[in-house]
Amino acid sequence: GMTAKVGMAIGGLRQSFTTRNRHVQDRQVLMELVDGPFSHLEGCWDFVPLGDGTQKACKVEFRLTYGFSSRTLATLVGPVFDKIAASLVDAFVKRADQVYGS
Repeated sequence: GMTAKVGMAIGGLRQSFTTRNRHVQDRQVLMELVDGPFSHLEGCWDFVPLGDGTQKACKVEFRLTYGFSSRTLATLVGPVFDKIAASLVDAFVKRADQVYGS
């Protein structure tokens, strides 16, 4: 797999976390927490072929479960992190369109 480190700056508060990502070819990317301000963090990107599978198109699904290691951090960062997580699929699709075209 591959590891990735993500940095966030929210209202002057800087945090980062590291995930281990395992790619299952043409199907999914599994993500698990290595280090960061979470009690747990697991995610999965699923790529579901559209049509009969011969098209170069798929539905992108993203699931993420997480909890913060501190109640204070959950209060400060939680609402913003929820919005960031919700925007990830849109950002992924936009980048894929830039790289591969529509």
